[in-house]
Amino acid sequence: MTLEQTLAAHRTVVAAFGSPWCAPCRALEHALERELPEGSPVAHVHVDITASPDTALAYRITATPTLVGFVDGRPVLTRVGFSSVQGLRSFLGDLERVSSSGAERPHRR
Repeated sequence: MTLEQTLAAHRTVVAAFGSPWCAPCRALEHALERELPEGSPVAHVHVDITASPDTALAYRITATPTLVGFVDGRPVLTRVGFSSVQGLRSFLGDLERVSSSGAERPHRR
């Protein structure tokens, strides 16, 4: 599924922007698969910046990996890099809180 399709199908989405040659991106993808299993209230999608440079440009992605959290199709949280599953869990918790509160203000970490 593309980012646009995922955003249209789900209220809360995590987009992981990365590239095939980026080792931290691959580690992040594996962690996302574990933390957000099928049927999770938060959907996730991988965006390959080499295959979709216009999408990366539209969201001002300048480094990989970058996570962007969306609620109702709008970006509300961004985190650059992947250092630990604990950090990922913190990001996902923040996204779930924003989603459940209805807040739509952008936030960058």
